[in-house]
Amino acid sequence: MINPRKAGCRLAAFLIACVPLALAQGTYTQIDYPGAFSTFVTGTNTAGDVVGFFAWFGGPVYGFVLSQGVYTPIVGNGNDEVWPYSINDFGQVVGMTVGSTRGGFLYDINTKVFTTFKYPTEHNFTEPFSINNAGTIAGTIRVELPQRNFNVGFVLSGGVYEVIQQKSLVTTSVTGINNLGQIVGYGSTTGDYPNIGFILDEGKFQRLRIQPDQVNGINDAGVIVGSYRAPSATSGFVLPKGGAPQPLNFPGNIVETVAVSVNNLGVVSGWFSDNVGFASHGFLWTPPPDAAKK
Repeated sequence: MINPRKAGCRLAAFLIACVPLALAQGTYTQIDYPGAFSTFVTGTNTAGDVVGFFAWFGGPVYGFVLSQGVYTPIVGNGNDEVWPYSINDFGQVVGMTVGSTRGGFLYDINTKVFTTFKYPTEHNFTEPFSINNAGTIAGTIRVELPQRNFNVGFVLSGGVYEVIQQKSLVTTSVTGINNLGQIVGYGSTTGDYPNIGFILDEGKFQRLRIQPDQVNGINDAGVIVGSYRAPSATSGFVLPKGGAPQPLNFPGNIVETVAVSVNNLGVVSGWFSDNVGFASHGFLWTPPPDAAKK
């Protein structure tokens, strides 16, 4: 979903102001891990706990929890990097480790217990992107074979994996799950861009009304977030259930905005990249009061 080493390389020109969508109003809050070169915010729960990861310039990547104004690092096993992606209302965090292996982890911010897991086959990367309040984990398995590489989605519940693969897509990435068990993701019919966004609800795939770069999260109200390619750059989006997609663009001299997740208060977490050194910064977007009530 996010590669902090490659994010700066994908930055293009400024987003053209005339986007054919209604601009989402609301309040943006910038989040930067103290002293870090780049910060990526990837999830927040209804209590306001925030997770993400940060990097020093040219250095390794570290995970963190931000709770009540205090930053706490998430330390994994050995020297592996830790990339958190989601936190539920019980303080359970999921993400992936990068280093000697590339697999999933589950971390409890209350007990400080850190455990790792991996889909039980060879030649794969396990990338958990979301966890709901029931502890069900959703993510993507990157399968790398001599003949070809491709993605399939997964749901992990009670220690049992269910593989998610849309037959019409060459590659399927699962990135979000809500407390109702609805799943979102994206894929491609060719294995490359353009991508097709989808929601999987009670076993039925439904295509989204937007051509995304990524579809990244869904809350219990059916609000979906992600990113799409505007004429010259990348913009985040918020897609209300039954409504029209609205772009999210952090204010200022910005070249890229990515919406990663949305909690049940409608607060969106993500990151943006500026035009000064191409550093990345985390953010939270809080919708207007009227929108939050819908």
